[in-house]
Amino acid sequence: MTRHLIALILLIASAAAVADVGFQVRHRPNDYYVTGQAACDSTIAEAAALSTNVNITRVVWDAGGGTCLFDVVRISDGRVFKSQGLRCLANGLPCIVDTYACTTNDPATLTWPIGRQFTDSTPYQDFGFGIPAQSCISGCRASLDPAGTTDTYALADQQNSNAEIVWSDLAYKLTGPTCPSSEATKAPDVPPVPANPCQTNPQAPGCPGSGTGGDTGGGTGGNTGGGDTGGGTGGNTGGGDTGGGTGGNTGGGTGGNTGGGTGGNTGGGTGGNTGGGTGSNDNGSASGTDCGTSLSCTGDAVGCAIARIQKDFSCRTKEGSDFPAQKDALKQLIGDPQFAPEADKEINVADLFNKGARFLPAACPPPKSLSLITNGGRAFEISYDPLCQLATDLGYLIIVAASIFYAIYVGRAAGGE
Repeated sequence: MTRHLIALILLIASAAAVADVGFQVRHRPNDYYVTGQAACDSTIAEAAALSTNVNITRVVWDAGGGTCLFDVVRISDGRVFKSQGLRCLANGLPCIVDTYACTTNDPATLTWPIGRQFTDSTPYQDFGFGIPAQSCISGCRASLDPAGTTDTYALADQQNSNAEIVWSDLAYKLTGPTCPSSEATKAPDVPPVPANPCQTNPQAPGCPGSGTGGDTGGGTGGNTGGGDTGGGTGGNTGGGDTGGGTGGNTGGGTGGNTGGGTGGNTGGGTGGNTGGGTGSNDNGSASGTDCGTSLSCTGDAVGCAIARIQKDFSCRTKEGSDFPAQKDALKQLIGDPQFAPEADKEINVADLFNKGARFLPAACPPPKSLSLITNGGRAFEISYDPLCQLATDLGYLIIVAASIFYAIYVGRAAGGE
C-alpha cells in the first residue's frame, strides 16, 4: 500500500513538471505571456483609451476570476476607486485572461524559407538560413525534432512572377516551459531576387547559347554568258554566325562570253551546321552529404532543399550522440563550482520528524467528563493519560520501524539487494 501511495505521489509530481501554464489576453489570442500579471499589464493602454474619464494607477490580475482589475482616479473630482473591471473592447467586454498549457513532447512546426526556384533560365537561389535548434513557438519552448516529419513545398513568389519560394515546415517538440511573444522565433524575411547572370554573360555555364553554333554555307555562283559584256569575278555575300558558329559564303562566279563562250556554273557550296552546344541533364545530383563537407546539389529545387534539411538533422543527431567527442566539455561542465559537493554536516534525525510530520497536537487531551441523570446524577471523568503514555512509548518504536523500512526501500530502488 505504501509503495503504491509513493508511486502515485511521484506520478502526480511528474505530471505537474511536464506541463507549464502560460497566459493570453482573450481578445489577442496570438500574444503570449509567462505570468497573468504580465498579461494584465499589456491591457493598460487599451483600457485607458476606452475609459477617458479616469486615470489608471495600477492593474492587478485576479487569478480567481480570470480578469484584470484596475485602480483608478476619477479626473473630475480625484476620487479613488479600487479593483474596477474596466473595458478592453468597445463592445463592453472586460479584460479577460485565459491560460494555455505547454506539454512536454507535444509536436510543433515552424515554417522556414529555404530557397527560390525559377521557371526561366535563372539558377536556383539557396537562402542558406541556419535552422534554429531551440525555438519559441506559440508561447512554448521547443527543440528541433530530427525524427519528426518535415514538409517541404513551393509557393508563388510575391517579388517575381517567374519564381517560386521553397518553404519547409520544420518539426519540433515542446520541452515544457512557456515563453513570451517577445521571444518568439520568427522566420527570416525572403531576400530580394538576385540579378540573372545569364543576362550579363550568356556564355556562362548553365545559360542558353553557351554551346557552339553552326554555319549556313553558300557555294560558287554561276555566270550568264553573252556578248562581250564582260563577266569578271563574282563577289561574296558573307554569311554570318548563328549561335556563335562560323558563317558560310554565298559566292558569285566568273563571267563568260556570248558567241562561243562557255556558260558559267551555278554552283552550290557545302552547307553548314546549325545549332550545337551541350545539352543538360534534368535528373539532378548531390554530393557532400557527409558531415563536415559542403553540400552541392543540382536539379529539382525542392529535392535539394529536402536534402539540405535532412543532412542538417542527421549531423545534429550524430553530434549530440557522440559522447566521446564531448568528453572534455562534459568534464568542464561537471567541474563547474555550482556542481561542487556541499561540506559534510551533522543532521539531527529527531528534528526531521518534529517539523511538518505531526498533524495532531502534542499535548494529551484533557479528561472527558460525563454526568449521569440516573443513579443520583453522579459525574464520571475519563482520563486519556494511560493512552497517551502508551502512544508515547510506541512512538519511538514506530519511528525506528519506519526508518528501517524506508532505508530498505531506498536501498532496493538504488539497486541494492
